[in-house]
Amino acid sequence: MHLVYKKSSSKFSYDLFSMVLKKIGYISPYLISLGGVLLDYLTTTIGLGLGLNETNAPYNPILAITIFWGMLALLNLTLPKKGLWAISKHVLVLASFFGAFNNILIITSVVRG
Repeated sequence: MHLVYKKSSSKFSYDLFSMVLKKIGYISPYLISLGGVLLDYLTTTIGLGLGLNETNAPYNPILAITIFWGMLALLNLTLPKKGLWAISKHVLVLASFFGAFNNILIITSVVRG
């Protein structure tokens, strides 16, 4: 039995797949930054459960994600899509994980809070 690749005469499936990949590429920074903010919130909750105190009392994860998504939208609209400027979006997305990383260091007593 031989497997043979048969090219479809319809471009509909390829066009749909290509469109979905483009949309995922566009929204992936938003989803990754959401993951960073949620991880920060989770580690903050764990730290509070262990008896640690929050130094930033008015912290609100909804406000944090609004700020990250607003900055991502601004960067998407104003910066070129290719080249060195495209990296700035990824740096901003990674910045959403800094709070969680800091919380992990404090929970594990690597640094004092």
